[in-house]
Amino acid sequence: MRPIVIALLMLTSLSGCARGALNIDCPSFETMRRDLPYSQLEREIHGETATPPAENADQSELTERVEATLPSEAEMADPSTPTPTPVLLLLSGGGQWGAFGAGYLNELRLRSELPEFTVITGVSTGGLQSMFIAVATTEAYDGLLRAYDPARESDVVDRNPTWQAAFRGSVAGLAPLRRRIEAALCPDDLIDIPESRCMLDGLRRLKGRKTVLIGFVNAETGRFQYVDAVDLAQLPRREARSCLTGAALASAAMPVFFQQVRINGVAYYDGGVRSSVFEASVAHTAALVTERREILDALYNRIWRDREARLPIYVVRNGPTTVQPDPDVNRQSGALTAAMRAEGIVVNQLEVGSIAALRIEHPRGPLLLVTADGWDSAGCVKPGGGAMFDKDFMNCLTRFGAAKARAPSPWISLSQLPLHGDTDVQPPDS
Repeated sequence: MRPIVIALLMLTSLSGCARGALNIDCPSFETMRRDLPYSQLEREIHGETATPPAENADQSELTERVEATLPSEAEMADPSTPTPTPVLLLLSGGGQWGAFGAGYLNELRLRSELPEFTVITGVSTGGLQSMFIAVATTEAYDGLLRAYDPARESDVVDRNPTWQAAFRGSVAGLAPLRRRIEAALCPDDLIDIPESRCMLDGLRRLKGRKTVLIGFVNAETGRFQYVDAVDLAQLPRREARSCLTGAALASAAMPVFFQQVRINGVAYYDGGVRSSVFEASVAHTAALVTERREILDALYNRIWRDREARLPIYVVRNGPTTVQPDPDVNRQSGALTAAMRAEGIVVNQLEVGSIAALRIEHPRGPLLLVTADGWDSAGCVKPGGGAMFDKDFMNCLTRFGAAKARAPSPWISLSQLPLHGDTDVQPPDS
């Protein structure tokens, strides 16, 4: 009886250590968030076939955002106007693995081999990356690299032993990351000086030129939702910073691992709970937009030299696509150990499945991918002890990403799917 009483007393005392949710105010958030629409195939799986996807309000809203980055009908009517090819970039989650994507994309930029992305989407660490990459200045990329080069883990999260998650509500608190994002967007000493230059002003200037979508899961409804960072940047400076920070944190709030994030009292989870990247619906949107532009091309007699080059999709997988062996599971039978291992396996499958779904919904056209596969052969050593953000490991991933960008063919060009009537479909050139 005595051990039970002692255990209950310990549970009671530890329950007082719960860190609770991280609350962020953004009065405009509810009106600016959108449900990510289901793709045609997803709608059929859910039995929602009554409304054609082109007439679906969510689909129309997302399609309009992508189309806004294309030349207007008036511009297309002028044959002297060059018709640029819009390019989509999808950034996955991955926590500290985001250092790989940062090093990779920065190296391509330095080599003048990085496309001008007009539509950028990000989930979790990719949501944070998306804002830097959209601004695309040297200062923005310097900020991106700094984001993945913390002096110590405590500069990013307040981490506790994993076993305390049951009492604290999570393994790590996000208050340090909140301060880090706010400083990157606009430091406190500049936020109230209108003439000062901050990264959020760079986002503000992208209105009408780029779409930057940050994805997360609404914990109450279970739906994958997004906000446009460019739209949020149009708000008054302090509100814009708060809202952008909230969106980035909501996108990274993986349950159990990180502190719950609430915006205006509404709880959000890491977008990776449902999808590693903005998957099928974005690819489906690209297909819809391509069809509509073909009509305008025919109307104004515009000729594209390479029809299949339209709306190419680039995907950065911030992490590997294979599950690393974990011999510890053969020696430990605790529920927490099993849950953590199962979570890692499930997330890995979600990552691979999300990328595969892109090709299913966008069977033709360029689909280019890079992953952190090969990181272990490059000498990077993942830290033990439950470390979430290890400086040496992240620095190694940054160097590894840069090395991949210097390869003769830095992108993996995924094969196109055969369509009805096709006799021979070859993968696009790398």
